Amino acid sequence: MRGDTSPADGDKLGREAPIPRQLQQVQDDDLDPDSVKRHEEDDDDDDDADEGRDEEVAGLVPRLSDEEERSARRARNEGGAKLGRATTTYREGDDDYDDEDHLNHVEDGGGSRSPFADRREQRARRRKPAGVLATIWAIAREALPTLAISVLSLVFSGELLIHLARWPVFVKVDKLFILVPILLNLKGNLEGNLSLRMSTSANIGELDIRRTRETLIFGNLALLQVQALIVSLFAGILASVLGVIGGLGGASEGPKTAQRRGFGALLTKRRVIHHHPAPSDPSMRLRNSYFEFVLVIATGMLAASMSSAILGSFMCALVVVTRQLGGNPDNIASPLAGSLGDLLTLTILGLLGSFLVRFEGTILATLILLALAAACACCFFLAYRNAYVRELLSSGWIPLVVAMFISSGAGLVLDAFVQRYEGFALLVPVATGLPGACSAIFVSRISTALHSGKGVSSSLSHSSSSTLISALRDILKLGPTEGWIVPATLFTIGAGIEVLFLVLVWVTGQMSFGWPFAITFVITSGLIVAASLYISHLITLFLWSRDYDPDIYCLPYVTSLIDVIGQILLVVAFATATVLGDQITAAVNDHQKP
Repeated sequence: MRGDTSPADGDKLGREAPIPRQLQQVQDDDLDPDSVKRHEEDDDDDDDADEGRDEEVAGLVPRLSDEEERSARRARNEGGAKLGRATTTYREGDDDYDDEDHLNHVEDGGGSRSPFADRREQRARRRKPAGVLATIWAIAREALPTLAISVLSLVFSGELLIHLARWPVFVKVDKLFILVPILLNLKGNLEGNLSLRMSTSANIGELDIRRTRETLIFGNLALLQVQALIVSLFAGILASVLGVIGGLGGASEGPKTAQRRGFGALLTKRRVIHHHPAPSDPSMRLRNSYFEFVLVIATGMLAASMSSAILGSFMCALVVVTRQLGGNPDNIASPLAGSLGDLLTLTILGLLGSFLVRFEGTILATLILLALAAACACCFFLAYRNAYVRELLSSGWIPLVVAMFISSGAGLVLDAFVQRYEGFALLVPVATGLPGACSAIFVSRISTALHSGKGVSSSLSHSSSSTLISALRDILKLGPTEGWIVPATLFTIGAGIEVLFLVLVWVTGQMSFGWPFAITFVITSGLIVAASLYISHLITLFLWSRDYDPDIYCLPYVTSLIDVIGQILLVVAFATATVLGDQITAAVNDHQKP
């Protein structure tokens, strides 16, 4: 025990033997009875902390429930209760958490304040509050490059999707092409949630302790594998069903598919006239069969697993490195999760599909499916043993399904107007993807502030038992959690990048338009970005007020709503410019014409 250490033991350790904390504090307080009682209660808390550390050594790191955790963090940030660990609200000097002396202090039950925490407090007192320009620069220098990379990833993903549509595997197995939007939507939300959780853990100090950091990272990666394999299985089944229905009805065929069917019908008539037997086509023989069904599911699950392993490891490393370098992961991790995830998943899906389609009709896809099922079970077991992510195995599934159906509305809008307005498909990824990236940054920052006990968290914590109408009324009265500087900066960056992208496509000759469309697009872009930020603010605070963690539930709702709203407003921009007499043409449409 910590209080039984002898002076000789202290000499062996090379430092002075510790004095029992209760006796030392009683002497300092001149034997005040109230102080003695308070210190005895602190010792009881230390005993509970020791038990928690025993579980941590066994690989089961205990985590408080949501309400207790929030209260504890608020108490620490307000200078209240100490939970046997150093205060983690300051960023300077966070590398001290990996110092061996500090780890020994924590493992020895450090009930008193750490000297590293005291040093951070002294630095915080010496720091002057950041001005408006300094705050704007701190956000812009991290968010602007990240959002620019997101736009490039979105553009490359769109170009890659156009090329993948011509690959033989997607021509032969059209259900793989149906799988693409469903899989990207579900996986993008999973990786976005991972970036939110890791950013929040970094900013509240959970990643500053080596043992906790390793437990969190391995647990989240195992959880991500389970979620990716399950959602890809669901996406593969849904794509196969939609493919069969579309093949029977022909209602959901794209231009290429319709063209192929037209040529096929023409050749069939010629064979009937001349009485030539139809040649045997293995691809037609296996269409809608068991082998094609397993091929679609195995390809989707394997692509989802590989991309999740690569991107999940990259996102965790990015958050840790950003934290160690003094940056804010909220401004960097969330926007990159979805955009890079789409590009990586599309690439892996195309390569795997091209390889596995050569073995269609064999048991290779079945063996891969069985191996992935075993891997999912192993990852589930690892995630269940990890107390940090155990509760996440059964939560967060409803937002994914709801978001998928909401995004289907965006798909209907795209299908209805992509042929009517030239250049619509070229602007949609940026017009909806960039506001989604801005909202991801805003949601991540709000969630971090709420988990840290800042802003409006104390006023919202008591509204979980109130009615839905009263909770919404209270939220509508609240301003931004971190003030108006953050949303104003994100709005300026997001709207500015969209305007620059429009200028770029005009200069390069990808689109040709006049001033009416330019003005309507600028206004529409501003409205989309503003709507995305306001929706993020409302949904995040509402979920927090109803005792739901925004890191798990918020992002799927926000991104799916932005997809629908963004495409509707973009249609309004095209329609308004057309009514005003503007002629909008796109080079990509000219290339597609026969």
